Amino acid sequence: MAQLGVDDDDRRMRSGLVSTQMIGFALMRYVWKIEPVASMTEDQVLAAVAPNVQRHIDGELSEPPTAG
Repeated sequence: MAQLGVDDDDRRMRSGLVSTQMIGFALMRYVWKIEPVASMTEDQVLAAVAPNVQRHIDGELSEPPTAG
């Protein structure tokens, strides 16, 4: 079921942003094992990452600046 007020372009953009967040986090934590991300607790990860993911899902996304 489609959300009211969300078109296909918006949905694709939001899902792409969520994907970049998750893939970037996974690379830093599990592949490259970059500290301190690699040793963060689950609670720390949720506190740091969840607000950004939630904003990508249903928050206000800024528009690119206009020339002028």
